[in-house]
Amino acid sequence: LMSSHILPEVEAMCDVVGIFDHGRLIAFDSIQHLRSTASDSLNIELVLAEPNLQTVEALRQIPGVNSVEVSGNRLSIKVSKKEELRPRIIEAALANHAQVLSFALRETSLEDILLRLVDSAASDVPGQRPGLIPSFFRLTRSR
Repeated sequence: LMSSHILPEVEAMCDVVGIFDHGRLIAFDSIQHLRSTASDSLNIELVLAEPNLQTVEALRQIPGVNSVEVSGNRLSIKVSKKEELRPRIIEAALANHAQVLSFALRETSLEDILLRLVDSAASDVPGQRPGLIPSFFRLTRSR
């Protein structure tokens, strides 16, 4: 049994988590299951040698792509979990003469899961303010 607010440490050491918000247990599940149910979208990171507007717009036009954010040569792409869009994303980038340096699926972080759960739980309780840091405990891996 472990109690911590250091989320990277929790992710490294634990398989199952229990999350409390204002004394209420709002989640108790494996981190993997929480990740799979936390969002309807996947996060893809695409790194291009030189991103261009034409490529970014082509990616935004793909049905199932929810958003494309550009930071330097990194594109953060949110896509629907319902469709397999990775081949279409690569095809669109190459069709627009982009040089792909890397392509990776990024897991939802425990922090993102925690924030969604706390905001969701706060909206269920009258007078509770969303976004407060909850207290939570972690069950460690069996060794």
